[in-house]
Amino acid sequence: MKKTVLITKSSQGLGPKIAETLVSKGCNVIIQYNYKQEQANALVEKLGNHKAIAVQTNPEKSKDVDILIKLATKHFGQIDAVITNNLITSENKILLSEDLIAIDLVTKQLMKQFIQQQDGTIINLHNSPETANDLITLFTNNLATEFKQQGIRANSISSNLTEECLIKSTPTKQNITDIVAFLISDHAINITGKNINIKES
Repeated sequence: MKKTVLITKSSQGLGPKIAETLVSKGCNVIIQYNYKQEQANALVEKLGNHKAIAVQTNPEKSKDVDILIKLATKHFGQIDAVITNNLITSENKILLSEDLIAIDLVTKQLMKQFIQQQDGTIINLHNSPETANDLITLFTNNLATEFKQQGIRANSISSNLTEECLIKSTPTKQNITDIVAFLISDHAINITGKNINIKES
């Protein structure tokens, strides 16, 4: 699977596991981080400089997102998919307004490139759909409907994972990363506008 994938907040939490899984399947990855530079650089070293780059940006700022996309596109040629990693792995599963701003900015600005390519995949990771988190599901479904004719697919994956589960449950982590990889692949070319919920076992 030769695709280039942008993963937000990918130096921590589930991000590194997603990046590792995608690289193992032949993808290039862009590691977006805000503060954790050491972890991001260590991840790139582990994955290989020819397969991964790390870019420090604030995804809540339009100018930063624009620079992120331009740097990644210049390095790999184009971006084929984006994963917004907003799975809050703690008991305090409150989606902040800044998270919504970041999701909106990253996806909307990438959409310009996806429309030009007539191809692109969006995957939004978030906690189980409830209260504010429902907004991500609705946002994803709207993208799927609006841009389906341009060959763009948008899906979301939700979970009630806690930090303890994420640390201890390797099978659960692998389940999520395998689903992400499948949704990015051409095998899922007809799947769009879906939310896949993974419950903690």
